[in-house]
Amino acid sequence: MEIEGLTSSKAIQSVGSSEDGLTSSEAERRLAEHVPGRQVRETDLGLLLRQFRSPLVLILLVALIISFAIGERLDAGIVFAVNQPRCRPAVWPVLQAA
Repeated sequence: MEIEGLTSSKAIQSVGSSEDGLTSSEAERRLAEHVPGRQVRETDLGLLLRQFRSPLVLILLVALIISFAIGERLDAGIVFAVNQPRCRPAVWPVLQAA
């Protein structure tokens, strides 16, 4: 389709848009249609929760909860100190880049 000789309003009409642009849902639909391999940006919470899929991290999290529940605050703090760096390196750079 040649749009070089068209007026701006005719060119916008020919691509199915409007002077205000596309709606969010229409833009998402077109991206899904024309760029099928496109990755949708994961939410910050989703990125953080994904770090807890590791069995080791889950074991440490359970140990943290148990230690805290039975009053072993120092042990809970140590488990937290061991577990926290596991999640932060993967999450922090992505959050800063967004």
